[in-house]
Amino acid sequence: MTEMYIVLASDQNYAQHAGVVMASLLENATNRKSLTIHFLDHGVSPASLLKLQDIVAKYQAKFIVHDMKNQTFNDLAVGQHISRATYCRLAIGDILSSEVDKAIYLDTDIIIRHDIEELWNTDISNYYAGAVLDIGIGKKKLTVMPKIDMLPTDPYFNAGILLINLVKWRKDHIGEKVISYLKERKDLPFYDQDGLNAVLQGKWISIHPKWNVYKGIFHKYYRFKRMEILTNEFIEAAQDPYIVHFTGRFKPWHYACASPYTQDYYKYLAMTPWKDYHPTDINLNSIGKRLKWILKRKVVDLLI
Repeated sequence: MTEMYIVLASDQNYAQHAGVVMASLLENATNRKSLTIHFLDHGVSPASLLKLQDIVAKYQAKFIVHDMKNQTFNDLAVGQHISRATYCRLAIGDILSSEVDKAIYLDTDIIIRHDIEELWNTDISNYYAGAVLDIGIGKKKLTVMPKIDMLPTDPYFNAGILLINLVKWRKDHIGEKVISYLKERKDLPFYDQDGLNAVLQGKWISIHPKWNVYKGIFHKYYRFKRMEILTNEFIEAAQDPYIVHFTGRFKPWHYACASPYTQDYYKYLAMTPWKDYHPTDINLNSIGKRLKWILKRKVVDLLI
């Protein structure tokens, strides 16, 4: 049985959502006992940690907590949707045992719909990481890429799901290089994702987009010209995402969110100690945003 190592990082604000990620991961895993979840704790309450432990214990997987509260990352920029807990992933090479030579990093605004073992078995032996190409930043590429010394035509990945070759990662001190890079450039719009792309330029492999179906993919899919603007792989990914990544301002725990598979968030939430949660942002504005996105999807589905 292959041992698989999964890494998540969170502060208290995202503890519930980390629980949903874990429930979706474990519910869809075939070899649950082979999974070890390394949780990078950047300020989660003791009560929430116990809840997370209970989720993992129910599936007989392993759960290891790493206290990251002293890792302040004070010199690194934060934003409205980016906390310092995000930067914990840059320490993965140092935190995990040297015996661990590969790991899957997962953001905490995702749900997993299929067995992650297929992703784990992807061969990245000649690369530092595997990731999904980011087609969602669109025209922003024209301004983002020059800031990280890349051309707008260069491939750029979304860092929400990473399959990491820890042998190469540690050998070349990738985490430290990204942190140094970010300290020098504090105006990067996508924070450590920009830094990772700059440092790993030419050193990562593009994996099937079904492993990270983010908002930008769905927005392109629900356009009348989807066949012209998306490759077959991206269309397949949107039709059957293996991992749904709720990028953007509105997340499934917001009433305004009507992204595809929002209902699956609540399906897996019901399997956690946070099962009684309900959105609190129900108002005319959020209802309008929700209905607008649902209507757009219905119209496109009817006419294509």
